[in-house]
Amino acid sequence: MAGFAAFAVCALLFVWREVRAAQRCCRCRCLRIGCLRWPPLVGLLVNVALYGLIFVLSLYFQQVNGLSAFETVLPYVPMMGAVLP
Repeated sequence: MAGFAAFAVCALLFVWREVRAAQRCCRCRCLRIGCLRWPPLVGLLVNVALYGLIFVLSLYFQQVNGLSAFETVLPYVPMMGAVLP
């Protein structure tokens, strides 16, 4: 919880600093264009869902089904093949 709190404070301080800076680190003008605004957000949501799925399913396979670590990894092999180019 301390990490989340530290992240929230640092993110707010970064945004506060960027709004008041003469030369900004992040130029957000490109985010006003609709076609450039949504892909990063969709990518973030897809990655959060994918990594959350991997985390929760690995806990489920090991703690509920009683599988070993090797047996837990085997269902992820097809998923890795789907995301690799």
